[in-house]
Amino acid sequence: MSTDQSSNSSTQKGKSLSSIDTTRSKYAQELGIHQLLQNAFQDMDDENTDMKTLLPISILLEEMKSDHSSTRTYCLQNLSTIALVLGPARAKGLLGGFISNLLKDQEKAVEDVPEELQVMLTLLESMPKLINLIGGPENSLVLLKPLLETIGDRTKEETKNMYIKIMRDIGKRLLKQQHLFEECVTQRIIEAKDGDIDEQCAAVTLIANLYNLVSQQILQEWMEYFNTLMLSNEQNVRKRVVLSIKEFAQWASNPEEHKFCIELADNVFTNGKDFKSNLFYSVPALIKFQGYQDYLGKLFKMDNINAYNCFLEICIESLQVLQNTADSKIFIENFIKLFSKTELELKQKLSVYCGKLVVFIKDSKTIYKGYLVQIQQYMTQLEQEKNFMIKQNLVESVILILNQATDRRIYYQQEEIQYFLRFLMNQLMSGDTDLKFKFVSKQKSFNIILQFISDNAFAQNESIQIVKNLLQVIINIEQCKNWRMRQQCLMSLQMFLTNLQQFQIFKTFQSDDLEVQLIKRLVQDRISAVREEASKTLLQLFRQLKENDMFEKGKRVIDQLSDLLKHPNYLVRVNFVLGLGNAFFLGEHTYNLLRQLKNEVPNVKLALLEVLYNNKKCKQLDLIPINDLDQDVRDVAQIIYQQFK
Repeated sequence: MSTDQSSNSSTQKGKSLSSIDTTRSKYAQELGIHQLLQNAFQDMDDENTDMKTLLPISILLEEMKSDHSSTRTYCLQNLSTIALVLGPARAKGLLGGFISNLLKDQEKAVEDVPEELQVMLTLLESMPKLINLIGGPENSLVLLKPLLETIGDRTKEETKNMYIKIMRDIGKRLLKQQHLFEECVTQRIIEAKDGDIDEQCAAVTLIANLYNLVSQQILQEWMEYFNTLMLSNEQNVRKRVVLSIKEFAQWASNPEEHKFCIELADNVFTNGKDFKSNLFYSVPALIKFQGYQDYLGKLFKMDNINAYNCFLEICIESLQVLQNTADSKIFIENFIKLFSKTELELKQKLSVYCGKLVVFIKDSKTIYKGYLVQIQQYMTQLEQEKNFMIKQNLVESVILILNQATDRRIYYQQEEIQYFLRFLMNQLMSGDTDLKFKFVSKQKSFNIILQFISDNAFAQNESIQIVKNLLQVIINIEQCKNWRMRQQCLMSLQMFLTNLQQFQIFKTFQSDDLEVQLIKRLVQDRISAVREEASKTLLQLFRQLKENDMFEKGKRVIDQLSDLLKHPNYLVRVNFVLGLGNAFFLGEHTYNLLRQLKNEVPNVKLALLEVLYNNKKCKQLDLIPINDLDQDVRDVAQIIYQQFK
């Protein structure tokens, strides 16, 4: 069809590519691409074949110009619909080029804009559905080639996994035309030989993930190049070769492939230049393969800090694979051997993984129980270390253990709970302000400790002392010069009081009014945000005293704080008055205090009126300054007076 004919035909039918462009924003967004395609085709007859081909592609390209990733994501979800409309031959020709360009563009976009990742994942998820719609597996190279061209070492893990999944899917569908798949992938690997580091690492990825989809002859050629890369002059390439052993292992599905992976791992260990410690990362994938023990034994003989660290990172995962087997004891025994090492970096790692190992052991059967004492002894030894990271890691480890112990399905002996709780409190009491801050900023921390106190894990005297120490940990943060930490101190006190009430310890706990003195000090803070948080904390304290009918404690709080009304800074007085909002249950004890505000500045009186307005049951009309000299105070007072009256 000539250009003129095309133009005339489009005009006659009332549809043109330009009209689609101009109506997209107000039309396509409302109806969606499915409906738009359907409406457009209803207006065309069979003579407009070229127009029918161009229309869906035009709409697709226009939608993909949107600045909103959500619009483009929705559009890509409909690729299979467009392919169905186009038919196999046209879909293969038109969508192949579109996908190739889009993959390259999105790969670059994802590096700069995280939101673009979803667009990329949507595109990849749609590709397997297209295979049958472009004419079947024999035409799937149209989709495979863009993937091979785009995958690189910098490709994000989520998209790389999708790339591999699609490639393997195509490879399996092409078993009857295996040579097509082999030629396409091999060509990409050959191109990498003259490429940069990223290209060579991409070749390693392809070999490691597609090796069992090709013939022995092709695999041999690939492995010759793989062995060359293992001795590359580029350390990033050598490291990528070592890390790829895990990928080889994850696709092995029969004894022959298992043997191949073990021999390959052993070859890299024996002949590789460096990064051998990273071979530990392949262990969880290899330990179900026959003959892995000899290979593992070689890894355990490595005596350097990198090997220790890599082993610790895979230890728990490996134990979960081998759970409750004799082989699994090898991992725990090698873990415990590290207790004799003196490197500070290793101690920091062990302080993290001790907690994880205890949790694993308690979650397992009795086969491991004998190791618990050794781990506890080492944690006690680490307790003497003055390094901040070790102390912080130990606290987090013990919280992890105690959190598991709150699960009634996991049995902890009373002595074990007592050991870990005492250990935790010792760390907190002896730790610095930063350590205490990290602990008290999490509500879960209070929850765990008070749970065991309420369950009578300790004798009454020790329970009281632990709760007091917990309160003291919060109070100690006040000494920090950073005002945000003082604010967090008050927020933590609020969480502490809430948990006390939740576990019904609030009434019986004798705090020696430490929390009251903390509020009194911080309501006088020079930073307004801290003063306001102190006011909120006082408000909560009175609410909980009211809910627990603790009248005498409430009166004592009023008496201890009453001299704040004489503070020279009126802003301090404002925050104190606002904190009395829940103290009206004390009756005259509160009213007498508020009557002292008659000669106050307007801002304090307005704070009083706000408190009164929120306590409509209060009928103390004499507290309302209806004849005040200040116009604003008088106006608000008269409104409230009429409501109360």
